[in-house]
Amino acid sequence: MDEQATPTRLFSAETSKPRSEKLGAPEEAWKAGVRRIERSRLLPVKYPRLERLCRPQSESFWVLGGRPGDFKTGLLWNLALNAAENRRRVLFVSLEMTLGEMAILALAKFSGIEKPRIEDALVADSQVPFTEEEQARWDFARTKFDGLSFLMRLHGHEHGRDISHVIGSACRSRFDAVFVDHLGMIGRDSRGKELEQLAAAVHRLRGLSRGEEAQDYRPWVVVTSQLNRERDKGEEDRLPRMSDFRGSARIEHDADVAVALQKRTKPAGDESPVYQLDGFVLKNRFGPPATVLLFEANGATGLITERHRQEQPPLHWSNDDAPERGTNG
Repeated sequence: MDEQATPTRLFSAETSKPRSEKLGAPEEAWKAGVRRIERSRLLPVKYPRLERLCRPQSESFWVLGGRPGDFKTGLLWNLALNAAENRRRVLFVSLEMTLGEMAILALAKFSGIEKPRIEDALVADSQVPFTEEEQARWDFARTKFDGLSFLMRLHGHEHGRDISHVIGSACRSRFDAVFVDHLGMIGRDSRGKELEQLAAAVHRLRGLSRGEEAQDYRPWVVVTSQLNRERDKGEEDRLPRMSDFRGSARIEHDADVAVALQKRTKPAGDESPVYQLDGFVLKNRFGPPATVLLFEANGATGLITERHRQEQPPLHWSNDDAPERGTNG
């Protein structure tokens, strides 16, 4: 017997066909690609520039990152409410807020009344009730929010923080979009290593968007994630990086779109509740990377709008930096 190892055969002697029938022919591959495009649905969210650059759509997984106070929850909430207003069925999962707290945030956005003012007017035995004009705006906001009853469902932290609770809420009613705030709270009541739980949650939520959790169900999934709290000394003006995300290795691998939010520092003496907010697109499978989404965020009412009047990136996003910051899947 020949002592030399027998070379591995790629073809069967009987059929002269490849042993593995799972490898697709080019013709089948492009047909599968066309089918994926045909079944995808765009989800308008009232942010034209974001829609043009990043394409919110079914079968995609987004991660929005930010440090505390960078409006990541506010942007997620605006995306969810705007999608519901555009007749898309939406699930919003907050692993920190109760259902009532989410409702008050929505009513502040729709009415334009600042949240502290709403609290002052609604507290028992209030000495500062709504004015006639405020009452009209409040009634309008309530009617508008109530009108979303057939389109939006809310999952507060009282309904469970485990990833299985989140996935179950989504799959039962097959929403068009699922928004989760935030990854760091998943499994908070469970034992185990936090980063391992975070990685597992990212992987399952990405799987939810790909139809791996329920047959023929592929929603748009958007989650928020903390960025590392501290920058190194002297790096206060450094641009965000993928490595700033907690659990960045898993997020970089699984996310279709990854955006790092960063509010701009105000000049001394500026007490306006409105902030300029930049969204650095660090990864984008659906369009150009190394772009900046430009927002205006009202911290008092929770309203976040695009800055249509300024299409150019901020000054601190230089042409030299841009190609290095983006990752095109």
